[in-house]
Amino acid sequence: MAVKLTTLVIVFVTYAFIGWLTEVIYAYYKERKWINRGFLYGPFCPIYGIGAIAIFSMVEGINRFIDSGSGMSLPEIFIMVFLVTSSIEWLTGYLLERMFHAKWWDYSDEKFNIMGYVCLKFSIYWSVIGVFVIQIVNPFIMRGISLLQGPLFVPLGMMLVTYFTVDGYKTIRGMINLRNLILELERISAQVRLDVERLSQPLRQELERVKGEIEDKRILLSSEIKGRIEDFNYEVIDKIEQELKDRLEFVENNLRETIEKRQNEAAIVKSEIAEKIYGLRLYRAFPRMKSKRHPELLRPVRELYLRKKNSK
Repeated sequence: MAVKLTTLVIVFVTYAFIGWLTEVIYAYYKERKWINRGFLYGPFCPIYGIGAIAIFSMVEGINRFIDSGSGMSLPEIFIMVFLVTSSIEWLTGYLLERMFHAKWWDYSDEKFNIMGYVCLKFSIYWSVIGVFVIQIVNPFIMRGISLLQGPLFVPLGMMLVTYFTVDGYKTIRGMINLRNLILELERISAQVRLDVERLSQPLRQELERVKGEIEDKRILLSSEIKGRIEDFNYEVIDKIEQELKDRLEFVENNLRETIEKRQNEAAIVKSEIAEKIYGLRLYRAFPRMKSKRHPELLRPVRELYLRKKNSK
């Protein structure tokens, strides 16, 4: 029993590392820089380990119930891998967005996507890779694992479990910090909108009142000069209108300055939070992360990321 569990652990670790390596190479191709693309601090992407175990378990289970001695055909394996990997990716993306109020990856720009969590193109890519791994790579990996079996095999598994427990704990703390910072950004953005409305409401009312006075006086002036155009002093009209325009401009400037002041104060706080978010390894691993409920929410972090990237 201990040997089987240890084998399962090592299979998980092996494919988690292979997945991490794949993600790092892809990220380097896209970003032209080294990025630790894993959720964990170490060089592992757990989703690949989980996916590998799920796929191998299903293949083995299905083969037991197939009458043919050849097991599943390649098309059948492809379809099975397609469904398993797509389901895991969709579920992971969905849960992460619900927990963190942000989308860690987004396929919305790709054709035939489902809520941006999965898309047909990448699901096909993963399925082709999955079939290759099952048919070609995995037999070599299982042969290598069998060679490791001996007195130190089970202790090795226990050491790996201990390592992932510690790494997982640190990662969860980082994820909680990231979630709290994103929630703080949401809170500040909502508070700014409320503050702007509260501060500007009296000024907007004054603005409307001044506009009403201007219109009333224009009507009054218009009625007074009817019938005696020749005797009326147009300089008086110009003076009165200029005074009214000055009042209107004064109120408008106050309104604009009040809003800008509050927005600038919020921008400073958002910038400080952006620095903290950028400082988290998880954000640097997924720099294209974005909030779906508030599309502009993580823009300060993204701008900071691009500035630092371009300055290198």
